Amino acid sequence: MFFKKRVTYQVYCTASVEAALENTDEATLKEFRQACSDSALNTADGQIFQLHMRALFIEMLLIAIAKSYRMEVGFPAQLFVEQKLKELNLGEVSDICHTYSHESASPNLADIAGGTDGIRNMVIHFNNVVCGGQLKGETIDRMHAELSAVLESHFRDFKHNIKLTH
Repeated sequence: MFFKKRVTYQVYCTASVEAALENTDEATLKEFRQACSDSALNTADGQIFQLHMRALFIEMLLIAIAKSYRMEVGFPAQLFVEQKLKELNLGEVSDICHTYSHESASPNLADIAGGTDGIRNMVIHFNNVVCGGQLKGETIDRMHAELSAVLESHFRDFKHNIKLTH
């Protein structure tokens, strides 16, 4: 596409938050648990599991905006998403996002050399907090792949289709 569609960050973030909430509804997360067939995931508290999954999906949005647009759009978008979550009575998700933001930025050189990236660090944090560190390796790999796909979807939007504006 030669010309990207200009979209305000508010419109894009609203649609992306709505999509994240749809993709982390109870029925979808139940299907995900069943597909993983992981006892640690199956026994995790349902509400905590859902809050963290929502935070992970939303953090993928915020990472993509921050890396694609830096502070010019990244910071206002983060503030907008925080406010949107509060309006939806999901302020706790916003708080959890901050924790994942820190985890995504924290791989050290040894981690990177060993194949660990920011998303994997986020999944490991999820494993520790939500599942007591008991997730199977296959489940961690699957979550990493799912979240990477969400992140790449946003990057594709910004590269080929959409230009975020104020």
